[in-house]
Amino acid sequence: FRGNRADVAQLLKQGEGRIDHAGAGAVGAAELLLHILDQLVAMAGLFGDELEQHVSQIALIEHAPTAAVTAMPKFAVVAPVASGVTADPLWMTEFAQHLEDCGFESIVAVEHTVLMTRYSSVYPYDESGRVEIPADCPVPDPLDLLAFLAARTTRLGLATGVLVLPNHHPVVLAKRVSSIDVLSGGRVRLAVGMGWMKEEVEACGADFES
Repeated sequence: FRGNRADVAQLLKQGEGRIDHAGAGAVGAAELLLHILDQLVAMAGLFGDELEQHVSQIALIEHAPTAAVTAMPKFAVVAPVASGVTADPLWMTEFAQHLEDCGFESIVAVEHTVLMTRYSSVYPYDESGRVEIPADCPVPDPLDLLAFLAARTTRLGLATGVLVLPNHHPVVLAKRVSSIDVLSGGRVRLAVGMGWMKEEVEACGADFES
């Protein structure tokens, strides 16, 4: 669904269901989603059209489900991956600090140790089978990026999404992750995967098939 805030508000008010959370009574699901929408609008207003090109669209269902929870849901934001953005220390600092100010739970850093100009692997998240990131796009190491952002924030969670596990020696990886987690005050959220690009995994010395 695409539309302005008024369109989204009208759609959500047709939905049903309320979310109960401790200390604040019942909060309408529509009000909750509109609050999230307002946060994203505020982000777009701060960073302009450049951010709008990289923030994923919100998927909205016509009827909000009924749910009983003991706390408000928490939301993370994936750091955009683009030239002049992801490896720009000033841009990423302002982005992370704004996420923290807006109340998001964490920032998520993606990983590509190396990108290929030619590859036979099929990217599973696009019908074309090709990843949208150009091979010459600077993609910082996610743990180094999160360590950098840890020093420039105080509460924001620091997540990987995802870390390509075969690209790393397990002992060295455990040391790096635990060091960042301790020094950041326990803010690391580690999500790992096996990766989809055979050429990348093999370039890092692992056997993709095993």
